[in-house]
Amino acid sequence: KNIVSRICTECHGPEEITSLKRTPDQWRRLVTDMLDRRETRASEAEKTLILDYLIAHFSRTSQEDKR
Repeated sequence: KNIVSRICTECHGPEEITSLKRTPDQWRRLVTDMLDRRETRASEAEKTLILDYLIAHFSRTSQEDKR
């Protein structure tokens, strides 16, 4: 949680990050895009921690899309 707050909230507030549930694949694409496009300084280890946290706490399954 701390690393998400430190790195991700450089550009947006926490509610923007967590307001929409995403599938794990969507989180991976989004985080990779944000870190690449914004030239945010984050190591691969930090990226992994960010993804692990977001996927664990703010994910939905692709099955939920079909409802």
